[in-house]
Amino acid sequence: MTDAKRVAYEVEAPLAERLGELSRLIPEAIIEDGVDFGKLRAALGADVDNQPERHALCWAGSREAIQLIQGASRAH
Repeated sequence: MTDAKRVAYEVEAPLAERLGELSRLIPEAIIEDGVDFGKLRAALGADVDNQPERHALCWAGSREAIQLIQGASRAH
């Protein structure tokens, strides 16, 4: 029989994890209150796509929904 593994009740916010990775990979793009997109674009060079998005999912409340899923998750 195998040992049961415990599942964490709290999960770090994915946004914090992504910012941590970005900070590790491109530290010059991180500023006090977030990301300096000008420095990020400069660091990425020709790999930046500046074209407008052709397909988008837009609905009332979409901004709030995106912010909600980027937060920490807690089991109840």
